Amino acid sequence: MEDAHPQDVLILSHADHDGLTSVSLIDLIYSDLYDSLTKKLHPSKTRSYYKILNEVLRLKPAYFLIVDALVKPYERLIEKIAKQGTKVINLDHHDMLSVSHENYLDLNPHKWKMEFMNSSGLCWLIAREFNRNYFEKRCWVAGIGAIQDYCIEDNKELMKELAKRHYIRETTLASTLDSKLLEIAKAINSASRLYPVNTVYQIIFQAAARNDVKMLETNEKLVKALESYRKKLEGLYDQIKKKEISVGSLKVKFYDLKGNNISLISEICEKERENAIYVGYSNGLLGFRSLFYEYDVRELAKLFNGGGPHPRVGGARTGKTFEEVINEVVNHLKGRKSQRTLNEFR
Repeated sequence: MEDAHPQDVLILSHADHDGLTSVSLIDLIYSDLYDSLTKKLHPSKTRSYYKILNEVLRLKPAYFLIVDALVKPYERLIEKIAKQGTKVINLDHHDMLSVSHENYLDLNPHKWKMEFMNSSGLCWLIAREFNRNYFEKRCWVAGIGAIQDYCIEDNKELMKELAKRHYIRETTLASTLDSKLLEIAKAINSASRLYPVNTVYQIIFQAAARNDVKMLETNEKLVKALESYRKKLEGLYDQIKKKEISVGSLKVKFYDLKGNNISLISEICEKERENAIYVGYSNGLLGFRSLFYEYDVRELAKLFNGGGPHPRVGGARTGKTFEEVINEVVNHLKGRKSQRTLNEFR
């Protein structure tokens, strides 16, 4: 890929902490070779995966990189892209794909049973092979993505480098959640909802190129976005409906988020840090978290035909009510098969 001009490289990623930091690491690989950057493609409410992947088919780039994106439903379309001659490199850390073609290379960490490695952590390991000293100094870029994704254990080399350079105190989940890098990740996610994605990306890339994390901590747009996000959170914790249920020695905490972003369940789990399973519900969207209790929440997500990137994080969508979700989860944990209602098939 080193001989490919960036204009021949298209990259698909989420417009979030992991996707944008992953792409910035890839762009940095090219920064000494070319003046221009690779072309980024981000799914959104107005730009679906189908539109993006059909655009890739039309453009026929030399390389198509999938970095941080949930593309399992589109594997046949991705295989079609590979068959037309584009070399497809999958660096995603979500679901494994069953694409089979000589032009398709799957580097998903799950292939090596590394569930707690994310895309930016993987991109950092790859980038470091191009220039070890340069990218080790910029470990914080990947740290932003890895910490917010709760990917610690399998990102061992990254975490050691972050600790060595004092971005985190210890290589533990609890320590990383106290890092400034987590705040930056939240600022990036908030800013991506307020400003054009390319604006946010350029802020990240320029800071990474200069190896100056302070640029992100003090950037006016990121600071404003984080303040706006925190202001929105104020009072929400007291307004949302909560229900705590014990199943034997296991504690499960359910939250009806009342239409707010489902990611709020992460905020609650990070704040409380209890040995419990957290379940968030917001207009049919479900979020499952278990940061400080060893339980694979993907098992609960599967009850609603969902999944997740690793044991600490799961998600799904359902037509069931909040109370029905509670019953479904509790019955499962009690070892009883629950009856599906017609609402499940809405």
